[in-house]
Amino acid sequence: MLLLGLRASPKTIRYAVLDYDGQNARLLNADSENKINFPADLLTYNEKKLAWLYHELTGIFDHYSDIAVVSIKSNEYGPGGQTKASREAAYIEGVMILVAELNGKPVSVKLYSSLKTNSKTVKISAKAIIESVDSLKSFDEKMADAIVVAFSGRLAE
Repeated sequence: MLLLGLRASPKTIRYAVLDYDGQNARLLNADSENKINFPADLLTYNEKKLAWLYHELTGIFDHYSDIAVVSIKSNEYGPGGQTKASREAAYIEGVMILVAELNGKPVSVKLYSSLKTNSKTVKISAKAIIESVDSLKSFDEKMADAIVVAFSGRLAE
Protein backbone atom coordinates (compact mmCIF):
# COMPACT_ATOMS: atom_id res chain seq x y z
CA MET A 1 0.00 0.00 0.00
CA LEU A 2 1.38 3.42 -0.95
CA LEU A 3 1.02 6.14 1.66
CA LEU A 4 1.61 9.84 0.99
CA GLY A 5 2.55 12.23 3.78
CA LEU A 6 2.65 15.97 3.21
CA ARG A 7 4.02 18.84 5.31
CA ALA A 8 3.54 22.45 4.23
CA SER A 9 5.30 25.68 4.98
CA PRO A 10 5.11 28.99 3.12
CA LYS A 11 8.47 28.34 1.40
CA THR A 12 8.55 24.60 0.79
CA ILE A 13 6.56 21.36 0.77
CA ARG A 14 8.08 18.15 2.07
CA TYR A 15 6.54 14.84 1.12
CA ALA A 16 7.11 11.18 1.81
CA VAL A 17 5.82 8.27 -0.27
CA LEU A 18 5.91 5.09 1.77
CA ASP A 19 5.39 1.56 0.50
CA TYR A 20 3.88 -0.30 3.45
CA ASP A 21 3.49 -4.09 3.25
CA GLY A 22 1.66 -4.55 6.55
CA GLN A 23 4.85 -4.88 8.59
CA ASN A 24 7.58 -2.73 7.08
CA ALA A 25 7.67 0.65 5.41
CA ARG A 26 10.06 1.72 2.68
CA LEU A 27 10.54 5.35 1.63
CA LEU A 28 10.11 5.30 -2.15
CA ASN A 29 11.26 8.84 -2.77
CA ALA A 30 14.39 8.66 -0.61
CA ASP A 31 16.73 8.96 -3.57
CA SER A 32 14.52 11.25 -5.62
CA GLU A 33 12.56 14.41 -5.06
CA ASN A 34 10.99 14.81 -1.63
CA LYS A 35 11.07 18.60 -1.38
CA ILE A 36 9.15 21.13 -3.45
CA ASN A 37 10.55 24.63 -3.16
CA PHE A 38 8.30 27.44 -4.25
CA PRO A 39 9.90 29.51 -7.02
CA ALA A 40 11.43 32.81 -5.88
CA ASP A 41 8.72 34.86 -7.57
CA LEU A 42 6.05 32.95 -5.61
CA LEU A 43 7.59 33.16 -2.14
CA THR A 44 5.38 36.14 -1.38
CA TYR A 45 1.83 34.89 -1.14
CA ASN A 46 -0.46 35.35 -4.10
CA GLU A 47 -3.08 33.20 -5.78
CA LYS A 48 -0.59 32.07 -8.44
CA LYS A 49 1.34 30.27 -5.69
CA LEU A 50 -1.67 28.03 -4.99
CA ALA A 51 -2.24 27.32 -8.68
CA TRP A 52 1.44 26.43 -9.11
CA LEU A 53 1.24 24.08 -6.11
CA TYR A 54 -1.88 22.44 -7.53
CA HIS A 55 0.07 21.46 -10.65
CA GLU A 56 3.08 20.22 -8.65
CA LEU A 57 0.90 18.03 -6.43
CA THR A 58 -0.96 16.70 -9.45
CA GLY A 59 2.42 15.59 -10.79
CA ILE A 60 3.05 13.59 -7.61
CA PHE A 61 -0.29 11.81 -8.00
CA ASP A 62 0.47 11.13 -11.67
CA HIS A 63 3.89 9.67 -10.81
CA TYR A 64 2.65 7.59 -7.85
CA SER A 65 -0.75 6.60 -9.24
CA ASP A 66 -1.24 3.80 -6.67
CA ILE A 67 -1.32 6.10 -3.61
CA ALA A 68 -3.94 4.64 -1.27
CA VAL A 69 -4.08 7.22 1.51
CA VAL A 70 -2.99 10.84 1.91
CA SER A 71 -2.14 12.32 5.31
CA ILE A 72 -1.21 15.91 6.00
CA LYS A 73 0.74 17.12 9.03
CA SER A 74 -0.96 20.40 9.83
CA ASN A 75 0.80 23.37 11.32
CA GLU A 76 0.39 23.79 15.06
CA TYR A 77 -0.79 27.17 16.30
CA GLY A 78 0.49 28.32 19.66
CA PRO A 79 -0.81 30.94 22.05
CA GLY A 80 0.26 33.70 19.64
CA GLY A 81 -2.68 32.77 17.44
CA GLN A 82 -2.93 33.10 13.74
CA THR A 83 -0.22 34.85 11.74
CA LYS A 84 0.18 35.65 8.06
CA ALA A 85 2.42 32.59 7.67
CA SER A 86 -0.07 30.30 9.44
CA ARG A 87 -2.93 31.53 7.25
CA GLU A 88 -0.83 30.92 4.15
CA ALA A 89 0.05 27.41 5.34
CA ALA A 90 -3.67 26.76 5.85
CA TYR A 91 -4.38 27.80 2.24
CA ILE A 92 -1.60 25.49 1.08
CA GLU A 93 -3.08 22.62 3.11
CA GLY A 94 -6.44 23.36 1.47
CA VAL A 95 -4.88 22.84 -1.96
CA MET A 96 -3.38 19.56 -0.72
CA ILE A 97 -6.81 18.38 0.45
CA LEU A 98 -8.40 19.43 -2.85
CA VAL A 99 -5.85 17.56 -4.99
CA ALA A 100 -6.23 14.40 -2.88
CA GLU A 101 -10.02 14.57 -3.13
CA LEU A 102 -9.94 15.22 -6.88
CA ASN A 103 -7.75 12.12 -7.23
CA GLY A 104 -10.25 10.06 -5.23
CA LYS A 105 -7.91 9.46 -2.30
CA PRO A 106 -8.95 9.43 1.34
CA VAL A 107 -7.24 12.30 3.13
CA SER A 108 -6.77 13.22 6.77
CA VAL A 109 -5.15 16.16 8.52
CA LYS A 110 -3.20 15.40 11.68
CA LEU A 111 -1.59 17.24 14.57
CA TYR A 112 1.30 15.99 16.70
CA SER A 113 -1.13 14.90 19.43
CA SER A 114 -2.75 12.33 17.10
CA LEU A 115 0.67 11.21 15.86
CA LYS A 116 1.93 10.61 19.43
CA THR A 117 5.04 12.74 18.85
CA ASN A 118 6.05 16.38 18.93
CA SER A 119 8.49 18.73 17.24
CA LYS A 120 11.30 17.68 19.58
CA THR A 121 10.88 13.93 19.03
CA VAL A 122 9.53 13.67 15.47
CA LYS A 123 12.96 12.95 13.95
CA ILE A 124 13.37 10.02 16.36
CA SER A 125 9.88 8.82 15.43
CA ALA A 126 10.74 8.99 11.71
CA LYS A 127 13.95 7.01 12.29
CA ALA A 128 11.91 4.29 14.00
CA ILE A 129 9.81 3.97 10.82
CA ILE A 130 12.59 4.30 8.22
CA GLU A 131 15.98 3.27 9.64
CA SER A 132 17.99 4.73 6.77
CA VAL A 133 16.37 8.16 7.04
CA ASP A 134 19.64 9.73 8.23
CA SER A 135 21.09 9.25 4.76
CA LEU A 136 18.38 11.42 3.21
CA LYS A 137 19.49 14.62 1.63
CA SER A 138 18.23 17.46 3.86
CA PHE A 139 16.54 15.33 6.52
CA ASP A 140 14.90 17.86 8.80
CA GLU A 141 11.90 18.16 11.09
CA LYS A 142 9.53 18.86 8.20
CA MET A 143 10.64 15.73 6.32
CA ALA A 144 10.30 13.77 9.56
CA ASP A 145 6.75 15.15 9.85
CA ALA A 146 6.00 13.93 6.31
CA ILE A 147 7.32 10.42 7.09
CA VAL A 148 5.47 10.10 10.40
CA VAL A 149 2.19 11.42 9.03
CA ALA A 150 2.46 9.16 5.95
CA PHE A 151 2.96 6.14 8.21
CA SER A 152 -0.13 7.11 10.22
CA GLY A 153 -2.15 6.57 7.04
CA ARG A 154 -1.67 2.81 7.30
CA LEU A 155 -4.41 2.83 9.95
CA ALA A 156 -6.94 4.34 7.54
CA GLU A 157 -7.42 1.18 5.54
